[in-house]
Amino acid sequence: FSAAKPRELALKDIEKSSQILGNFIDFHLKRLNLKEENLILLGFSQGAMISIYHATRRQKAIKNIIAIAGKIIDEDDFNPTSKPPILLIHGTNDNIVPFTRHQQSKKILTNQNYPFKSLEIENLRHLISIKTIDSIKKFL
Repeated sequence: FSAAKPRELALKDIEKSSQILGNFIDFHLKRLNLKEENLILLGFSQGAMISIYHATRRQKAIKNIIAIAGKIIDEDDFNPTSKPPILLIHGTNDNIVPFTRHQQSKKILTNQNYPFKSLEIENLRHLISIKTIDSIKKFL
């Protein structure tokens, strides 16, 4: 999906990507005899965005979402079907997904009374740092 496309087209691409991801996840959950409550989605940048988008639309909640340097894609109409806890991690100097998008995502989650934790890493650009990894370990 692409943020450069008009909103309607981008949302269609996002939904198509979410369906593909869902099919992939469902196939492997069945193959490995696992349940949604054992599943953790971790994504960086667009991977974080699609992880949030998809996981909050699954009928059964997964265990967790870890979103690094991403944002909530459907900011204007975020309406989760399920609410797996989210760890949002973002650098304050992100040069790709602006830090303001992280702040907006936090505001949306707070307004929805959604369970989440947030880590803001000072001076970090659009990267995964050692502090990011350590925070993920603590979250899990």
